Amino acid sequence: MISNIKNIPQVISMAILYFLLGKLSFSYVVSFGVVTSSIFLPEGIALAFVLIYGARIIPGVFIGQLALALTSDLSLSSAILISLSNSVEILIAYWIFHKIKFDITEYTIKNYLIFIGVIAFVLQPFSAAMGLVALSNFEDLLAHNFLTVFSYWWAGNAIAQILLTPLIIVLWSSSVKQRLHIVLAVLTLSYVYYLALVNLSTYPFFIIPLLIILNVSIIIRCNVVGAAITSFVLSIVAQYLVSTGNPIFRSDNIHQELFQLNSFIIASSISFMMIGVFIKQLKVLNLKLEHSENEAKQSLSLMHQMKTNQLSFIDMIIHEYRTPLAIIRGEAELIRIKPGGSEDKLLKRAGSIINASDRLESILKTGKSKVDIETALLKPNIENFNLHDVIEKSIDEQRALNPKRDIEFVTNARTSQRPASRVGVELSGDKGLIKIAVTNLISNAIKYSKGRNEVIVELNDYELTITDQGIGISKNEQAQIFTKHFRSDTSNKIKGSGVGLYIVDKILKQHQASIQVNSKLNEGTQIVVGFNSVPPIALNEKKATGNFFTN
Repeated sequence: MISNIKNIPQVISMAILYFLLGKLSFSYVVSFGVVTSSIFLPEGIALAFVLIYGARIIPGVFIGQLALALTSDLSLSSAILISLSNSVEILIAYWIFHKIKFDITEYTIKNYLIFIGVIAFVLQPFSAAMGLVALSNFEDLLAHNFLTVFSYWWAGNAIAQILLTPLIIVLWSSSVKQRLHIVLAVLTLSYVYYLALVNLSTYPFFIIPLLIILNVSIIIRCNVVGAAITSFVLSIVAQYLVSTGNPIFRSDNIHQELFQLNSFIIASSISFMMIGVFIKQLKVLNLKLEHSENEAKQSLSLMHQMKTNQLSFIDMIIHEYRTPLAIIRGEAELIRIKPGGSEDKLLKRAGSIINASDRLESILKTGKSKVDIETALLKPNIENFNLHDVIEKSIDEQRALNPKRDIEFVTNARTSQRPASRVGVELSGDKGLIKIAVTNLISNAIKYSKGRNEVIVELNDYELTITDQGIGISKNEQAQIFTKHFRSDTSNKIKGSGVGLYIVDKILKQHQASIQVNSKLNEGTQIVVGFNSVPPIALNEKKATGNFFTN
């Protein structure tokens, strides 16, 4: 019920517009015997409204046509039958276009041909046939005039729908500013076309080329909008001039002139709209080509980035392999140099080799993860683990690799190389990646503090501090140390690829951990890592919702 009430303004608007446009159409009608030629504008607006608003406006078509017929000296019976047939015609139009899912905003050659085909071969044959039934039964129309009346009825209604419907749809889909521009263009072109067509029969070889150039230039500039405006205005002006007795065609009688007029209107309007739609399609295709070109450029950039990532991956693998390979080589050399060592020493060295081999295997397993770090697609293998144990294993590796260096491990104010009671600091994340980060930090502390033996590794709850007494980093360079391949001026004589701290930064960001660097040249460096202390369950929940990992 509420929906029906909301439809009343649209129905009333349709009825009023239908009636007023009908009166306007009859004001420039051309009559010749039983022939009445007119661009019947109400048909155009009725079809446009049913495409835009749906079948709810059809009662307005019936009311408007009935009022128009009753004020045009038709009998009540003829008026009712014609009103019913025009309403049914618009209902058929709604059903067909709705059934084929016709998109009025999609300007393509195919859509426009479907639009013209439905009008020319379905709607107007039905409307003209029903009009003949009404006139022959209630207005004494003679049988030998049936074909003539049918053809002009068909032409007047079809032309109106081909001309006016696209213009209404263009106005409906435009902004207020664009509508004002369209109205101004219609008024301006009406005057220009009037002057041109008045003199057409006198100067045809001069005016026709000028009209073609003018129309084509407008269509090229405004595509479908320009085509709808030019075809509509040119046709209305031509109809008006013929109805006022201004001949624009060379003809022997009014019947020939009407035929030429209708042919001119149909040919010009369809050709204009086809050109407009074609240009619109060209512009759409051009935009698609530009979009495809941009996508191709992005793909090339991505391929270049992937190639760079592959090289970075190789750098990282080489960087990570150095430590376990050095341990294996060192222990193997000791076994070779001192083959007669005690069983305990041999077992210890064998254990170091096994641990280093496990480390190599771990690097292979996390290789894919490292590539994903580069492409921001890392999905760490989340598990709960003891942070203290991870740090201790990293320190053991570095002690084996650097037996002459003093690495002190401090946990909760307890200082010892093998604490009596381990601190149970539980962390949620990828154990292998965290170990890579910790190992790189300790390795850097040793590498850049040669000749000064002590490196202190301290774990207080979720805060890890690594302190060395090495060469230090200048303040200007501290902000750049996490950049890939960055090498400090003070580290030129020390081997390295500039990848280690870059890896550390990526891994810590993925685990929502912070890192702070405090350093002075020639005094040493202190690295402070703050691990995320969120309980493992909460972290897993974040992972499940897709909010856990950030770059």
